[in-house]
Amino acid sequence: MQLLLDMKKTVEQLTAEIAAPGSKQGASIKIAEQMEARLTGPQFAITAITPERQAIGADDTVEWAWDVVPTMSGTHPLHLTLSAIIKVGDTPSERVMRTFDKEIVVEVTAWQRITDFVSNNWQWLWAAFVAPVGLWGWKRWRKVPSTPGS
Repeated sequence: MQLLLDMKKTVEQLTAEIAAPGSKQGASIKIAEQMEARLTGPQFAITAITPERQAIGADDTVEWAWDVVPTMSGTHPLHLTLSAIIKVGDTPSERVMRTFDKEIVVEVTAWQRITDFVSNNWQWLWAAFVAPVGLWGWKRWRKVPSTPGS
């Protein structure tokens, strides 16, 4: 999953730049010099690829990315939040103000889970299925009686 934030680009421009597969959505939000993006969902194994807290500049697009793997089939929610990190006066204190909060409903089919499992574990599946079949074929080939004169 991918999230892009830019102070100068339109929602349409940012949506067009998203490289992650799946449906794309956009929104205008309030931002601060530092932002934090979090993605959560109890039925998913979620790994942040980029830091959750990032500085926001006026000239660059900021990207957040997560690797999201479903742990079960069915329809499940992902929860995406963006928070502005605001400094309080001259102290090191911070205030967190949620500026975006969205639930994303994801449908995971059993077939998707199976293909994801196979693509992530092909080397183990190969060893578990192909090696025994190859061993069986080799043993069978060795037991073929040879004919005289051949």
